[in-house]
Amino acid sequence: MEGMEVTYQLKIADVKTLEKHFSMRRENRTRQRFIVLLVCLALVIPTAIFFLSYTRTPQFQTNFAARGVQVFSPLLFAAFPLVTFIGLWLLAPVLGKHFLKKSPLLQQPITLRVDKSGIHGQFSALWPQVQAIEETLTHIFVVFEPNQTFIIPKRAFASAFEATQFAAKCRGLWANAK
Repeated sequence: MEGMEVTYQLKIADVKTLEKHFSMRRENRTRQRFIVLLVCLALVIPTAIFFLSYTRTPQFQTNFAARGVQVFSPLLFAAFPLVTFIGLWLLAPVLGKHFLKKSPLLQQPITLRVDKSGIHGQFSALWPQVQAIEETLTHIFVVFEPNQTFIIPKRAFASAFEATQFAAKCRGLWANAK
């Protein structure tokens, strides 16, 4: 058996399975959360300080007595970056899902061919470039860059045996190329 080929259609659930499978292993996950916390603090602290210092000034007290709520307009301007950041933070998953649905990878069938040089499809990865080949109950993942992975759903194969044979073939060719 020189090479194997598989054709399938990716679904959003396949991408979510990939994210779920690798999310626990990300080394920089803690660092990313720390950076987000720092950005939030960098926006919240100056806004809070400005708000507290501005409301305690005699000028604010006089303006508030004269104009009422309109005096808060500079505070709204100061809070704008914080509100924008929080809005984008909340919209990110919704926008991500929207753009994922429009992705060309989900719109057309994918054909992958495995041979002694590597794994080939819309993108190619030579075996020395492959960093890991992982198999779950429902998928085979061939990782060739930190954020680039071939997602191969096992439903693309006629049987579970065929899927296991494909994964074993990939592992064998990868091991021979090391």
